[in-house]
Amino acid sequence: MFDPLSAFIGSSGIRTELETLSSRCPNQLVPFKFFSQVIYDQFDGTIIRCPLRTTSSTINSRVIAPDDIAYLFRQFISEELGVTFLFLQSLQHLEIHDVSEEGVSRCLATLSIDRSHNNSAIVNTFVHSMREQRNWRVMLCPFEKEEAIALLSQKFTVDPTTILKEHKLLPSIGIATVMDRTTQEKASGRLFTYLPLPISTGFPVHLHALFALTQSRQNLRNAKEIGVVPGSADR
Repeated sequence: MFDPLSAFIGSSGIRTELETLSSRCPNQLVPFKFFSQVIYDQFDGTIIRCPLRTTSSTINSRVIAPDDIAYLFRQFISEELGVTFLFLQSLQHLEIHDVSEEGVSRCLATLSIDRSHNNSAIVNTFVHSMREQRNWRVMLCPFEKEEAIALLSQKFTVDPTTILKEHKLLPSIGIATVMDRTTQEKASGRLFTYLPLPISTGFPVHLHALFALTQSRQNLRNAKEIGVVPGSADR
């Protein structure tokens, strides 16, 4: 399976056994007690914990309420769930659960993708007892790293190899179109940088590339902007 992280740094990141984490940092697993398989090291998948502020801090004064998070998840389910995995080659299944204060888990939505056939993907979603299946044609076009470095060297005054490694950039583009004719006619293509961006293409296809984005991922970086961003790779 292709691992973008190891393409330039030669590593897939740090991996720690769950048993080791449980004894060394037991508080990290407290939020997952509702899911007994996690505690007993039987879970085959990925769980991401996102600690949220309950009080303001020097980093950010904004406090995110549970209703704010619930709204974001509802928005994600209604607008992006069905296309999220199109250009993520290492993910196959996603479940979104709402866990009450009493530890009762309620599944809000599921997403699965089947890439068993060349250049095709079958996406299944299940939301509010409604199941939907869509067939996609997904084309990924990787380019040789040496070719990308040669082209970038014509623009940058420094060796672009360092920038590619630091930002984990890959010379690859992708295009995805839904095969269902009725859906295709209604589709509004979007730009992707692995995950969907809130930017319409104006075409009935989705386009993926490692675009230069603002930190919020809401807009493309304007090439006419002047100045150097501290801590960035701007030259």
